[in-house]
Amino acid sequence: MNQRIVLSLIGLLLVLLVALSQQASVTLTQGIYIGNQTSDGQLNYWYGIPYAQQPIGSLRWKPPQPLSASTNVNIANYKVVCPQNLNLGIQQSEACLYLNVYSPVNANNLPVFIWIHGGAFTIGSSLQFDPSDWMSIASNNSLPIVMVTINYRLGLLGFLADTELFNENSGENGKKTTGNYGLLDQIHAIKWVKENIAKFGGNPNLITVGGQSAGGFTTRALLTSPLVVESQLFQRAMVSSGSIWFSSDLFSMEKAINSTGNYVRSNQSCTTVQCLRDVSVSTLLLLTSNIVPKNILTNAANPIVDGYVLTDTPDNNFAKGYFLKVPLIIGTVSNETTYFTCPLFNYYASVSQVENFLTAQYGSSIFSKIVQFYGPVPSTQSIQYLNNVFNDAAFRCSSRRDSVQYANRGIPSYLYNFNRNLISNQCLGVYHGLDLVFLFPAFSPYGLFGVDKILSKQMILYWTNFIVSGNPNYNNSPSQWNSYSTLKDNELSIDLTSQQVTITSIDVCTQFWDKLAVTYSPSISNSSFVNGATRIIPYRFIVLLVAIVMIVIP
Repeated sequence: MNQRIVLSLIGLLLVLLVALSQQASVTLTQGIYIGNQTSDGQLNYWYGIPYAQQPIGSLRWKPPQPLSASTNVNIANYKVVCPQNLNLGIQQSEACLYLNVYSPVNANNLPVFIWIHGGAFTIGSSLQFDPSDWMSIASNNSLPIVMVTINYRLGLLGFLADTELFNENSGENGKKTTGNYGLLDQIHAIKWVKENIAKFGGNPNLITVGGQSAGGFTTRALLTSPLVVESQLFQRAMVSSGSIWFSSDLFSMEKAINSTGNYVRSNQSCTTVQCLRDVSVSTLLLLTSNIVPKNILTNAANPIVDGYVLTDTPDNNFAKGYFLKVPLIIGTVSNETTYFTCPLFNYYASVSQVENFLTAQYGSSIFSKIVQFYGPVPSTQSIQYLNNVFNDAAFRCSSRRDSVQYANRGIPSYLYNFNRNLISNQCLGVYHGLDLVFLFPAFSPYGLFGVDKILSKQMILYWTNFIVSGNPNYNNSPSQWNSYSTLKDNELSIDLTSQQVTITSIDVCTQFWDKLAVTYSPSISNSSFVNGATRIIPYRFIVLLVAIVMIVIP
């Protein structure tokens, strides 16, 4: 028996010595972490480093708490995803506040990129995005960087709002907060990176934060959070398909309390916070799947204005000039909304279906204005009409609107529209998430070849140059990408012949959608509110659509 123990200890020691010899060991205040190295010896990586105490037990629905000091040795190969209703083939656990670090061998004071995954605030994982291709291209072009991908709490575990939780005063200096635990996780992870990334060869004073879809949405929200603005937490930002406009009542804490906290309390007969914290994860996932969002682009749970993490809607804060004034890459794909609408209508919609849909989404008053700007719904290509309207309202005009606010204050923003189609389906076109294949080629099970592989390299070099210098342009770039100018209304159209273009449909943005976006600041009082808004698409359908994009993307 003793001999077995000795042999086991010797084996463990050999493993540690081999790992240490591969220069994948870092010593942090919270412990020693032994990572891995790619077979070509070019990249070190660490999976599953905790960045906070795990949000379980009494820490459920509280802001993340810092870790204690430790001298423990840990093998950094832990893979876990936050609880969700999508099976990613990886262990799920409520104890999921981990991040992954990827660093070139012998890295020293390199720029850092933190990637925030999307997934409608309810699904997804940091482990879906393997940056090895990106980092290889960057290093081979003398642009080495350190990359970090993070988990954050999802669904009701990340975004449940509750009056009693609000009154726990769990924010810094006893401030009240609720409903934004996933955002607080992201902020805590960025702070962790700032404090520890030098040990991995990164520059803590040159951090870019970015994400796509919900990850882009939260990046945009973080830009307007006082917890970020007041501390100047990072130096650049990237918002991909995340500058999404929702009517302001989506951010209302009152409505979120009613639709999440009160809903769980009622379903589980809970009268105390302790009862809420005792509800099983499986029950919370079931309840998440039963929450019906207000409209097709909203989610079962999402960030809200709580007066602590967010003091107003992102649109309102941008309009007021209250945002972190750092260089920005922001943009969309050409057909953002099609993967929501095309499957919903089985790839064809009649005139009446489109009229009813837009009326349900926006109300009859706004629909009448839609007809004024876009004309009546045509009898042919009705679904294309719907997608043009939806795309302008929710994505394109919003991205441009942010760039206008940057330009008005003399801050560079680089606006783009991704326009490379890889599929033959005319309804879907260049749909939401298709650009991820070009930034993270491993994200696609089919790979990229020929001209698409070249385009992928071009995009990665644009993005990496921005991370390094704050300007995406590089030697021999296919086109000069100028920062957005209100005089030129310019964006980069990214496709096989990427070039600067003038944005189309400007009038419908400036004269219509922009005026709707900055009109209302939601209340942050904690009184109950009965939400009688029209509800259209069940959450489980949205998860299905997002899952299709995340798994089957060509």
